[in-house]
Amino acid sequence: MEPSPPEDHALPAGTTPTPPSAPAPEGQPLPLATVLLLGLLAAALFVPQLSGPFTDGQRGNCGAMFSIMERNERALGWATTLGVPVLNPVPPAAAGPLETYSHHPPGLPWAVMLAGRLPFAIETTSRLVALLLTLCSCWLAADMAARLAGNPAGFATGLLMLLLPAGLHHGLLVNYETITITAMLWLTRSLLLQRGRPWLAGLLAGLADWFALLPLVFTVGSVRRGRWFSAAAGGSAMIAVTFLMARQLTPASAGETLAQGLAATFLGPLFDPGAWARGMAHHLLALYSLALVPAAVSVFLIGRRPAVLRRALWVLLGCGVSNVVVFAHHATSHEHFSLVLLPYVALSTATLLFPCTNQIVRLRLLPSALLLGIMATGAVAVIGAWPQRHNTSQAQRADALAEVSDLSAVYLFPGGVPLVFLHRAQRHVWPGAVGDLRAAQAATADYNQRFGTLTLPGRLVLETEATVPPWLEALGPSQHEGRFRMWDIPPATEH
Repeated sequence: MEPSPPEDHALPAGTTPTPPSAPAPEGQPLPLATVLLLGLLAAALFVPQLSGPFTDGQRGNCGAMFSIMERNERALGWATTLGVPVLNPVPPAAAGPLETYSHHPPGLPWAVMLAGRLPFAIETTSRLVALLLTLCSCWLAADMAARLAGNPAGFATGLLMLLLPAGLHHGLLVNYETITITAMLWLTRSLLLQRGRPWLAGLLAGLADWFALLPLVFTVGSVRRGRWFSAAAGGSAMIAVTFLMARQLTPASAGETLAQGLAATFLGPLFDPGAWARGMAHHLLALYSLALVPAAVSVFLIGRRPAVLRRALWVLLGCGVSNVVVFAHHATSHEHFSLVLLPYVALSTATLLFPCTNQIVRLRLLPSALLLGIMATGAVAVIGAWPQRHNTSQAQRADALAEVSDLSAVYLFPGGVPLVFLHRAQRHVWPGAVGDLRAAQAATADYNQRFGTLTLPGRLVLETEATVPPWLEALGPSQHEGRFRMWDIPPATEH
């Protein structure tokens, strides 16, 4: 008599565990009705938020950054940029210096550039890209759960992907985490469930973000060699192509990318382990609410899960943890770095509540559904209790400045301005705060060195109702322009 499988007790009687080189067990895909239901839920949650200017804060800044890239690409053309994202606050004149952004692959900027051709405001089209990526991530995670643990687990996974604060609040985030989650799930699905072409999954992961390729690291030796090498080849090819494109435009881009990446990690000189731990505790509680408890419990139960589900959970957990540990310095203050944990939290929680189709009885469905409802309700309540983050005062101020300013000066606000302001104004606006005349002169000179083909004078700007600091009063009377007062900055050589 053959011994029964020691670990995979959830397999049907008489079967043997699936070795790494054999095809993955074929479960039932996510039913079409569930796909449509999750799609309708996502539309109801996010479509009303597609329009309107970017909000103040990190979400608005991220959106504005990609919108600046889209505007520059449209103004300069592919022949000038070679598809490399350009961050100049105003499109430079012919042969002007370009401030490029090659710290990530160009997949998301390209998607925003393509969507920008639609006849809507750039804020709407860029959010539409994020919505489509969020919906794809929801479907991919739900389908994975359905194939590994049945349709109840699939529906629960999709629901958690959308309704946890991480999904509900950041579902329209125009930043790399949004596309990383989609590409990471696609690559994991291709490697572990053997669905789709692995070279294409690897290629798209390499186009999305470097960290989307991490499933390759966590599946070494546990999937078919042919599939693994095919996915690795696709990802490597895309990395090589985007690297060469960036090098053609800015030869120093590779070094800059490496330097920025190292500065963001726990190897950077500014990394503080205590601040990181406090930041992680705050971010995880805010993003995952009550689901953080079953997700944490699931870490200790992964070893008891069926083989393929066990591997999937380890891959998703490893990717999410790596993103907040490796890039620890940025993850400390940037909440969205913790979003890459969302697929693990959703899949582990859902499969804990609904472990496997052939193990579910009606008596268990009711308490599991009740717990799922409590977590979803708690997540929505957390979002409702958060302070309102839809202040558009910066965008309105930028529109007012655009009416009275021109491109003949660099405009500086003593309190600084966010990226959303830069995008809405589309003028020469210096983003950093300046606290005295020398700082204003240095900022103007730095701006001209980075972006200017001409030497632009600097102008300090305050709204009429703002208190004027003494150092600004010392410059003499201001000029009134609309709702602003402005002072010309004397050249540094005069002092």
